[in-house]
Amino acid sequence: MTSADPAKVLRTGLIGCGRIGANTRDDLKKRLGANWLPLSHLDAAIAIPALKVTAVCDVDQAAAVAAADKTGYACVYTDPSAMFGAETLDVLMIATRADHRSALINQAIENNIQGIHAEKPLGQSVKEVDSTIKSLKRADICFTYGALRRYMGIYRDAQARVIGGAIGEFEHLDIQFGLGGLLWVHPHSVDLIGFFFYEDQPEQVKADFHDLTTKDINNNCLDRDPVLIGATIRFSSGRQATISPVRGLNMIASGTEGQLAVLGDGSLIVESNHLTGSEFKSPETWRMTQEKSSRSGRLTALGELVEAVKSQTVDTALMDNIFQQQRILSGFVQSHLAGGGWISLDDVDQDLRITGAQNGLAA
Repeated sequence: MTSADPAKVLRTGLIGCGRIGANTRDDLKKRLGANWLPLSHLDAAIAIPALKVTAVCDVDQAAAVAAADKTGYACVYTDPSAMFGAETLDVLMIATRADHRSALINQAIENNIQGIHAEKPLGQSVKEVDSTIKSLKRADICFTYGALRRYMGIYRDAQARVIGGAIGEFEHLDIQFGLGGLLWVHPHSVDLIGFFFYEDQPEQVKADFHDLTTKDINNNCLDRDPVLIGATIRFSSGRQATISPVRGLNMIASGTEGQLAVLGDGSLIVESNHLTGSEFKSPETWRMTQEKSSRSGRLTALGELVEAVKSQTVDTALMDNIFQQQRILSGFVQSHLAGGGWISLDDVDQDLRITGAQNGLAA
């Protein structure tokens, strides 16, 4: 990778000008807290002076034109190959559906892109994601990921407290994101688990789905998004993480001396300390921290990508974690189909393709 001038404005392209790429719905803006906005790739990039979005691309020309109008100067394309052929870009944002992401990442690498911010998951099979990650590493590509909670201040604060021993020895993590589709919802769950267990290796998984049978697998492809009821991940340390159907968008970390919860999808942290077993201290030991940051996860992810490109810093640990996440998601499916018992991630079928399709559209 060629060293970048620290003062240089990075020429940036966007592929995918839908709701995540460029057009956050008004009703969603009203529901989300300040730490989530701006949410779209384009809105966040426009807010970062070091990025200049010079090209936008979408198969829907009207969507691409609307995105370009937001910038006031970006060129419009409906074909990524045409965009790469005509533009010299430093950074690429990929907000397409999962069935296109791996191919676009490889195309970006071929066209000397230095930094990529892509939505999740990166592909539809373990083999595809493995190949993509290896390509990113070989080319020394700076990369950030669309699972935004790992970039939000309140989750980083929670992780620092857990690592720092605020709840004693970290033992267990529970993700409460309600009933949801495997690829539409749970890449977020699995990424948050990976964020907290970043130094631990996942070894086994088991899972239960609401509406999944072997009849749903055709030519080694699951062409829809089954609803996950619950799952457990066991790590090499012996620690475990669970995904439960409880609503609320909460995350609860438990340790030998207490618990720490991030509630309301990043609204606040609640922390408590207790003695052994069920012998809790008085209620006064519960402490609440309200989220005060107005910087969104997307802003942080893109801002860190800028710094990575300019300092030539490649986060291979993140890439390794993303690969493990894909193995976990595939492992969930295979565990359920095998009766819901434990399955080793080493035994996961790397060719199993999961589209996450809803209404004919891939995740």
